[in-house]
Amino acid sequence: LINSYYSKDISKKVSTAVHTKQLAGEHIPSMIPYGYIKSETQAYRFDVDPETAPVVKRIFADRLSGKGFGAIARALTSEGIPSPGNLRYLRGQTKREAYKDSVWSAQCIKQILRNPTYLGDLVFGRMPTALYLGKPNYSYEYDESKWRVLHDMHPALIDKESFEKIKAEMEKATKDYEKRMKESKKFREKHPPVFA
Repeated sequence: LINSYYSKDISKKVSTAVHTKQLAGEHIPSMIPYGYIKSETQAYRFDVDPETAPVVKRIFADRLSGKGFGAIARALTSEGIPSPGNLRYLRGQTKREAYKDSVWSAQCIKQILRNPTYLGDLVFGRMPTALYLGKPNYSYEYDESKWRVLHDMHPALIDKESFEKIKAEMEKATKDYEKRMKESKKFREKHPPVFA
């Protein structure tokens, strides 16, 4: 009981200290977003990665032109462009074998399209973890009001209008899917998948 209390107390103190540093612009995420590299001239800042930034811009352009998430992922994989995980492995930033042969996926494309970092903002709290709150593992926080955002902290890779257009489309698709699931709930309960 004492050990548990002590761990939670330390967690709260560490979280508070990290949040303070984040809001002061004295902290960056441990995993730098695809398309950027850690700045060599400014502390706690990102520079544009000349190797991957064009790929990020292409992903947004492809989506704006109506290309599907899976189609974008398949095209990048077929052209031999390393996925974010694979690139980290190739650059020696991780030794996890799982990333050695990782390829692009629709989910990976969605994560890039959702990431407001590409607007030039530093965003904290999208994947929170806090032992003292009973959240020992990372989980995506959908409530944007809980995010901590510092605007114009590095060069943007995408304009706000394009980002918001894609975001609105993705949110509409999610709502439409949830609506279909709700409407078909009774039918699905009566007719479970034969291979379930």
